[in-house]
Amino acid sequence: MTTLASIWSSWSRKKRIVILLVSMFLISSVGVHIYFRFHLDGVYFDPYMACDCSWIFKDGQIYMETEKGRDHVATYTRSGSRWICHGLASSESSGAIMQSSLLGVKWFDKEFQGGVKFMPRRCFSWYADVDDWFQNHLHIKI
Repeated sequence: MTTLASIWSSWSRKKRIVILLVSMFLISSVGVHIYFRFHLDGVYFDPYMACDCSWIFKDGQIYMETEKGRDHVATYTRSGSRWICHGLASSESSGAIMQSSLLGVKWFDKEFQGGVKFMPRRCFSWYADVDDWFQNHLHIKI
């Protein structure tokens, strides 16, 4: 009967290193995904705004930052696995539902075109340009 230890020792050193590195990458990727799923704090780029602005989510508060300064616009709370925005004019009745990820935050509200709005994190602001290019030239939504 072959044991796991005998199989492991029969593989070359290079193969074992590759397996360890791939395993570490997969485990860390899952960890990063879980972390960002449950942490909304961060700075987000809004590709739907005409001005150059950022949305800042910090400690349950939402701020809009433009070249003129920073304004408090709403609050957010966590309810189970969802984030709920309170205080925006569009979501006063029930609150917009937000879903956080590594790339950004997705808003679900009836006021948005199609009911969904995606805002990438500031470091992924190029994502909106790539997505627009794919939609305009290839008619593909990424």
